[in-house]
Formats: sequence, structure tokens, C-alpha cells
Amino acid sequence: MVEYDAPSVAYLGPPTSYTHQAALECFSAKDHNFSPQTTIADVFTAVETKSCSYGVVPFENSTNGNVVETLDLLGDRKGSHPASIPTLKHLGNVKLG
Repeated sequence: MVEYDAPSVAYLGPPTSYTHQAALECFSAKDHNFSPQTTIADVFTAVETKSCSYGVVPFENSTNGNVVETLDLLGDRKGSHPASIPTLKHLGNVKLG
């Protein structure tokens, strides 16, 4: 079990989803807590409100190509997440499958 104060990683849930698998590829399970989120926007909100230290979101998939919701939130075209862009850090890409 990870310590209570370990960094948390928000991801588009549920556990065992592709996004969860990508989170596990990027962050050590022994050093991080993982927090499933219902929507991509919830991942952004979890990081913005500092309830999670990191967020993992899909931006492309093999079925439909670009994940438009993620791209819109990254661009913050609606102004919903004003704090997210200045602190955005791209940690890497994970290709699954």
C-alpha cells in the first residue's frame, strides 16, 4: 500500500482501462496513488484543484483518432481550466497494444 501523502495520479477510469494502463506505465505503483475519474474534464479538475499531482488523459486512439475533448481542454477554448495550461507538463506518450 502506498503512503497517504504519496503523489496521486488522476486518470480516465475505470481501473484496468487503457488510460489506467498508460498511467501505470508512466508512474510507479509503489510510489503513487491512482485515482480513477469519470470524465476527461474530471482529470483536469483533479489536477487543477490539486487533489491529484498528475493527470493522464488520452489524446488519440486507434478507433476514432484524436480525442477531441482532451484537445479542447488542453487548448482551454471555453476558459474552464485557466490554471492548467501554465503548469502543463508533457511527461511522455504511451502506446498500448
